[in-house]
Amino acid sequence: MKITNSVAIFSDLDGTFCFQDKIHGIERLRTASDSDPGDSIVKQPGRDSEVFALDWGRGSIGVYVDIATLIRIRVLQRLGLPLIPVTGARANTMIPRFHSMPFIEGAVIENGGRIVDREMNDNQEWEDHLSAQVAALKTMEKYLESQGIKMDNKGRKAMIRIRLQDNPHMTKEMFDLFFR
Repeated sequence: MKITNSVAIFSDLDGTFCFQDKIHGIERLRTASDSDPGDSIVKQPGRDSEVFALDWGRGSIGVYVDIATLIRIRVLQRLGLPLIPVTGARANTMIPRFHSMPFIEGAVIENGGRIVDREMNDNQEWEDHLSAQVAALKTMEKYLESQGIKMDNKGRKAMIRIRLQDNPHMTKEMFDLFFR
């Protein structure tokens, strides 16, 4: 990925300009288009208005972005201000988002652990910079596995994710003590 601009807008994704049905309470009212089932009319909790949104989730989880937000981002991009998403998402979560945002050239994913372009190619300089930390992380991952801790790491290269729901042998108090 070649960086050509010296000015950019960095923004979180989830809860900033895309919202999940289960986490943020977005209610999908109906499909907005016969041609694309991802075009949706949604309602936010506490608001009476309906919003035209794209569904990035395209599966069991609804992840919606307001079309007006995408238009505003596109205007900024045309003014020479590229948007660089910064997110904890893994690569396979970002792929459908890149399809919905063809004007985004890359992203910072896995909470800063990876910088990728649209094709999910890692920035080699950043990957080299973090190589010692990633190696230490893999050692920690093996240790946690040896202790019976289950992780949600599929598709992740530079971070681990530990959830209580994946570790039913732990009480909430125990989980909070170790991981919060």
